[in-house]
Amino acid sequence: MGARGYPPCYPTPVVRPPRTGNPSSTPVPDQAGDLDPDVGLCSCCRWARVQKTARESQFWRCTRAEEDARFVRYPRLPVLRCAGYEEPV
Repeated sequence: MGARGYPPCYPTPVVRPPRTGNPSSTPVPDQAGDLDPDVGLCSCCRWARVQKTARESQFWRCTRAEEDARFVRYPRLPVLRCAGYEEPV
């Protein structure tokens, strides 16, 4: 047996701290006209993009995650607080 009881042919797992979809605290905006309650802040954020699959599924992608490791590429929905939230221009 290798380290931590794993067979020697398997690498030792790397333990990383969990990443959260809400790295800070920005409250939900007061003007919730375009806010989808199932999606949260992502539905009206300038950094959010909708990824559609061939099977008609939709995934909300945060483009801020490409440059800032504090953000998750596909956050768990609904996002109620986010440090990176910005209204569309």
